[in-house]
Amino acid sequence: MRRINKPIWLLCAFAIVVTAFAARGDAQLPQTRGVQAAGEIGVDPIEEPDRGKSILPFGVQLAAGWGLDLLDGVADGVYNYPEGADGRGIDVYVVDSGVYTPHPEFGGRAISGKSYVSSTQCRLDGVTYTNWDGHGTHVAGIVNSHTYGVAKGVRVIDVRILDNCGNGDSDLAALAMGWIMRHHKATRIGIVNMSFGGPADRTTESMEFAVRDLLTDNLIPVVAAGNEGVNACNTAPANVPEALTVGALGSVGPSLYMADYSNYGSCIDLLAPGNSIRSTWNNYNPVGWTLTLRGTSMATPFVSGLAALFAQRYPLRCADSVRDALVASASTSFAIASLKPNTINRVAQLDLSVPPARTAPGRVTRVIPVASASGAATVGWDKPCSGGSAITGSTIRIYRNGLPVRTEYLPGNGTSVTITGLANGVDYAFNVRTENALGVGSFSPLSRTVQVGPLRTGIRNARLVQEIVAIPNPRDVTVVPESRLVCQIMNDGGYKLVGLSAGICAVRIRPLDAGYIIKRQIVVS
Repeated sequence: MRRINKPIWLLCAFAIVVTAFAARGDAQLPQTRGVQAAGEIGVDPIEEPDRGKSILPFGVQLAAGWGLDLLDGVADGVYNYPEGADGRGIDVYVVDSGVYTPHPEFGGRAISGKSYVSSTQCRLDGVTYTNWDGHGTHVAGIVNSHTYGVAKGVRVIDVRILDNCGNGDSDLAALAMGWIMRHHKATRIGIVNMSFGGPADRTTESMEFAVRDLLTDNLIPVVAAGNEGVNACNTAPANVPEALTVGALGSVGPSLYMADYSNYGSCIDLLAPGNSIRSTWNNYNPVGWTLTLRGTSMATPFVSGLAALFAQRYPLRCADSVRDALVASASTSFAIASLKPNTINRVAQLDLSVPPARTAPGRVTRVIPVASASGAATVGWDKPCSGGSAITGSTIRIYRNGLPVRTEYLPGNGTSVTITGLANGVDYAFNVRTENALGVGSFSPLSRTVQVGPLRTGIRNARLVQEIVAIPNPRDVTVVPESRLVCQIMNDGGYKLVGLSAGICAVRIRPLDAGYIIKRQIVVS
């Protein structure tokens, strides 16, 4: 492990370069650097009934690498997967050293998300590195590339926290988790791949809490166990119980063994292929480079890809139950040589016939109130995962000047309600929980405050959009064409809404750092 700047750790997360392949001939690239880098209640009518995999037609990828081959449980050099099981519609956030998104293997299925580091050169062990580390590109390729990927239709979102030398720190990782939760819309499961880590101590606590929070936002955290050959419970974020922690396997012909470098112990949830894994690499020159690496960094995206396939197959289930089903679908029948102490023999497998449990709904993650009229506010919220059973009602709790004053109940599965009987000129906030036949979900975080009262006509009555619609620092605000005779936007250092005539003003707002647009209607009187 390498400690840097602050008292923090980090890593290019577990990868050891073995060999590189270029489009023309072979070429040796610098080793990947970093921390010892190795481098129910019945079937709900809104959800398709569970089906055994025996009735699913299968797709085939011939000449698959041994890692993909292992996932289907038949050692024949072929990757067999259910037809249509490509993860389409699911996002996998790769938190790493950056992803070379134009790589042709991604076919446009990799996009830039957020970077917390610059791409300037750095020095490590006396060597200056100008090109950014390709570790993240390799990891992303195992998730969704055409040739090397487990889930060939998912979208990879690049979140960069590691510098050119493969180093970073836990504070940046925690910030990245926060961005992902703001960017992700929790109606559908997302996956967060973290092929990095370091010694667990007080400096890593903020990152560990952030990783735990991912699961409440309907995101499955998948993390590398580490490559120091020590107990994974002593490293972070591998020590987080809510995460899927992945150890590495190697193979000699059909025989499997636990990699000597792989961390071990009771914190390991799954084992996956980690040795001699070929995947995509940054295209410095020439185009088309790939690389063969080994490490728990490589094992982790195999599991992230499987998680995406489960999320696609069971779109209404919640992240924790999908995570548990993925563990339950693993095989315990492989003979694994050199299995380390207190490490369970549980090899990740592609078996979508193991249904995730149906549960109470997930937590509502965003509540947006709008001051819609005199004495009233309209409260809208993101629909959470249903848990596999239809949402039957929502409870809205109302806070006046920061104190809870009353609750309202909305039957059915609607996602907005108008609250009346409020006092004009007073700050209100709200939170929401939903329920189904299986139970009650958790209350959402408290919304931003909104000052009740309608938007009046006239330029003197212009109001900041974030005062009417509780979204701080909106990045973009537009009025839909049908409402342009009712209101307009003035941007004089802040988005202000001006009422032109009485009626309903429909606006579209993109929050800062969000990958979605919120639509709201505002009363002008």
